[in-house]
Amino acid sequence: LYKAFKNTTRLQSQNKKLHSTLNKSLANYQSKYNAGIKQFDDLDAFREKIKYTRAKSIINIEKLLLQFETNFKKNGGEVFWADNAHDVEALFQHIITQNDISAIKSKSMATEEIELNDFLSKSGIKVTETDLGEYIVQLRNEKPSHITAPALHLSKDEIALLFHEKFEMNPDANAEEITSFARQILRKEFISAEIGISGANFLIADSGSIALTENEGNASLVTSWPKTHIVIA
Repeated sequence: LYKAFKNTTRLQSQNKKLHSTLNKSLANYQSKYNAGIKQFDDLDAFREKIKYTRAKSIINIEKLLLQFETNFKKNGGEVFWADNAHDVEALFQHIITQNDISAIKSKSMATEEIELNDFLSKSGIKVTETDLGEYIVQLRNEKPSHITAPALHLSKDEIALLFHEKFEMNPDANAEEITSFARQILRKEFISAEIGISGANFLIADSGSIALTENEGNASLVTSWPKTHIVIA
């Protein structure tokens, strides 16, 4: 595995087209980041506050998790505890008792780590990523290349060609046309899916709820439209 990793990275480091795509994507990413942080009067102070809150939560993690469980159950939910990926798979088999059903997912790095999509597919459950970047890499049968920008390594032309190959879309489509087309496809999945799967940016102990941050609106649909919502945290 290590040898294969070294060979792959060596080849990709010589890929001039990939270099160009990444440089363009990172420049765009950085400009949006710079615009985003302008909303903070004192970014460093805000970071310190978050750092303190996180450290305090970790110190009190056992108490907070039990508080979350109690309040989440009061809200009508169920809580299952898992130590590893095998436990999660067993819990899914317990929760989902029928095959040939569909699930929609919002972006979740926890589910990437335990390779949940592969397990669900082998279990007869069709799962569709609804974050546009995640949906694109899923169509390419790839792993995301970035924690918040899964298709960072792909150019607009490569994505247009992918949609042409998969859906016979115009190979010269622009970004707006690609997004609009993907929205139409995913809307059908939102309407028909029996299960919604999401991660959680935070678990909120005192209210027994989860917090998700998004910029596309797909997570709101994943967590509200299907009859069953499963959170992996």
